[in-house]
Amino acid sequence: MNTVEATRTSLLVRIRDFRDELAWGEFAKLYTPLIYRFARSSGLQDADASLVTQDVLVTVARTIHRFEYNRQNGSFRGWLKVVTRSRLSDFLQAQGRHVPGSGDTGMLAVIGEQPDPSQPDLWERE
Repeated sequence: MNTVEATRTSLLVRIRDFRDELAWGEFAKLYTPLIYRFARSSGLQDADASLVTQDVLVTVARTIHRFEYNRQNGSFRGWLKVVTRSRLSDFLQAQGRHVPGSGDTGMLAVIGEQPDPSQPDLWERE
């Protein structure tokens, strides 16, 4: 299910100006649902997933000027996935919900909850 089409290069250029409300509205319409679903599929409750989503959008606004679009080096969505995972990890650490790599039964439970790496995760399916 591919609900997010390839991001237009022109939109990526336009969102470099955080004052371009139309571009940011379009960007948010495209990516907010994907980021939110990714956060929810990572085990966050509604309010927490919304906070992470908002944090991702703020991070994109602050760092988009550093993103260099080059299909050979990776896609925008790949970069956005890295940003999303980073903000999600930061959120979980701030909540004290990270599990240290101890090898105990708690860690085994976390490993058991991870998706099958041979199957595409939600991000790739979207």
